[in-house]
Amino acid sequence: AAASVSELVEQVDRDRLRLHVERLALLDPELGSVPGNVRTRFARSPDTRESTDYIRDQLAAVLGEGAVQVLPFRHSSVDSLMFNVEGVLPGADPDAGYYLICAHYDAIARRTSGWDWENDPAPGADDNASGVALVLESARLLASQTLPWSVRFVAFSGEELGLWGSLDYAAAAVDRDDRIIGVLNFDMIGFNDLSQRLELVSNTPSRWLADLMVETNARHGIGLRVDVLEDGSARLSDHAPFWARGFDGILGIENYLPTDGSTYGVADGLYRINSQYHSVVDLPDSLNWDLVRQTTQLAVATLAQYALEDGPANLVVSPGDISTDPDDNLRVQVGNAGTGRIDRPYRVRVSQCQVDSTACVEVYDEHQTEPLEPGGLHYVAVEWDRWGELLFRVELDPGHEIQESNENDNQAFQSVRLVPRTEIKVWPNPYNPREGLLRFSGLPLNATVEIFTVAGERLWQATEDDDGQRRLRARARDVVWPGISQTGLLVSNGVYLYRIVDNAGAEVDHGKIAIVR
Repeated sequence: AAASVSELVEQVDRDRLRLHVERLALLDPELGSVPGNVRTRFARSPDTRESTDYIRDQLAAVLGEGAVQVLPFRHSSVDSLMFNVEGVLPGADPDAGYYLICAHYDAIARRTSGWDWENDPAPGADDNASGVALVLESARLLASQTLPWSVRFVAFSGEELGLWGSLDYAAAAVDRDDRIIGVLNFDMIGFNDLSQRLELVSNTPSRWLADLMVETNARHGIGLRVDVLEDGSARLSDHAPFWARGFDGILGIENYLPTDGSTYGVADGLYRINSQYHSVVDLPDSLNWDLVRQTTQLAVATLAQYALEDGPANLVVSPGDISTDPDDNLRVQVGNAGTGRIDRPYRVRVSQCQVDSTACVEVYDEHQTEPLEPGGLHYVAVEWDRWGELLFRVELDPGHEIQESNENDNQAFQSVRLVPRTEIKVWPNPYNPREGLLRFSGLPLNATVEIFTVAGERLWQATEDDDGQRRLRARARDVVWPGISQTGLLVSNGVYLYRIVDNAGAEVDHGKIAIVR
């Protein structure tokens, strides 16, 4: 067993990586990339099941038979049954959540003229047998480690058809209320023959994960040139469904995008456009195996350091780490990117601020007593009863009680739109029309709000997303009322009644509003 991260990453086997790619792209690796010996892994093809089984068998060999599942799914637009493959490495604490190391294993060759998915091959050596090889080799090496949290090694299908497999997997994770700490998704990591370069694509909340991998590459001398592209609109791979559901993740890729000549990599001579992308000639003999190996070393080192190193902690909060939990409390995500466990209580302070980041009013300041594992995360629930567009500041360890490797990521501002999920909220109530708008939040789409006098006279009504609400800049699932009648007159002080009906006319809520000036 490896005694250090450096020893473990040296065990990443270039020949094994190549063999995995050849097994996935070719019918017989001994014959090489010759006509008639090229596979298809098009998601809807029955022949792809051979690759599904190969991935399952490889994961089972290192994680154990009981740790691996083949997860079937369908997409509503086709009748084909497709399969994700998942292998689980349990962590020391089963409740601490998990990281994903993932890649898609389906392929496509639509850039080849006249390609017919039912009869023609789609070998996808770079796109994305290379990423799958990384997943399998990472599983082999990390299986020997005891990590604080679990790791799931996942091969998705249906990526080339619209991220179908990862969409299904991410939706199921949300339904289970899974704690996914980070997603390491790799897609096309071997074509580049100009430089040993990896691009890490991140959104703002996930930047900590990209920064961690940059630091890991440098600290352990892996030797990659690692460039970070922070772009929340870069959604053309299996990280995107996780971003959409609030999970942190990165995409590791040789160049984003592989056929775009205007990208930084091409402009600086670090990458040449991938002419074999999505074609029948995306074959194993075109890959840079040293690049595949180094990228796999980085994936292994990023997680293995949490088992093999003991250093300082590093509390992290990022813009995007505030959301609402199933009970409509604020949920603040707190991470520990350091390799040291936090056993001492640490403070979390949350303030609501004006839109210019001034006049912040503290709404929460508590010590957290639950230990925070290295590389782990914790959710802090803050009771809350206001909704709409709000700006918050989160501060971790403001008194500097915890020894950390980096304190620059202990504070974040985030503008967030909060919409209640458990019930309709009417606020502020009592309401002063001179101080803004009254909001009905958490409505069904196209619901109608009616306001009456206590005598039953209807004064005003509006429907979610109608022209009047758009002029008032109401957001989805909200109706706002400026305290006027339908004729535009300000209403008097007093008590009024409201009624909310859905788009079928059924009442979903009713109550009272107090107008106080």
